[in-house]
Amino acid sequence: MADKLSYKDFTLACCRIDGKGLVKEGYTGFHSIYGGYRATFNKYYGKPDNDVSYIKVLTDLASQGVIVSRPAKKGVMIYDPKNYTGDTADKILAKMGLK
Repeated sequence: MADKLSYKDFTLACCRIDGKGLVKEGYTGFHSIYGGYRATFNKYYGKPDNDVSYIKVLTDLASQGVIVSRPAKKGVMIYDPKNYTGDTADKILAKMGLK
């Protein structure tokens, strides 16, 4: 993997919101499956083995605070912490004056 990006750099590159990552215009994150991360990860790093899968990489990066990961239908939403604006539920509760 010496000539490839680290998992951290690869994932943060996918989080770019300038049109060069997986984030679609108007959004701040992407879905791990439907956004293309799994397919892109597997193509770049090769077929996953038991030691390294995109799920383990995302879990590790989220636990280190490198990315923000939020549950979503059939996967997770991935955000660069610099672009993450918070959970929608928190925003709604704040708007209602309940938080």
